[in-house]
Amino acid sequence: MNYIERPVAIKDSKIKTLRNKEIKQVLVQWQHRKGSDLTWEPEDEMRRFYPFLFGK
Repeated sequence: MNYIERPVAIKDSKIKTLRNKEIKQVLVQWQHRKGSDLTWEPEDEMRRFYPFLFGK
């Protein structure tokens, strides 16, 4: 069975610190995702692939 995962909205954001590096993450709500509807994803990747989620 095939289905398409689509991000619906950004629900929250945080900065995760790994050693000397800070990574911005966003909590993404997905449509048609098995299991959890919300996942933490890197902000830069979400902006690159789904810029419409961030407005102007």
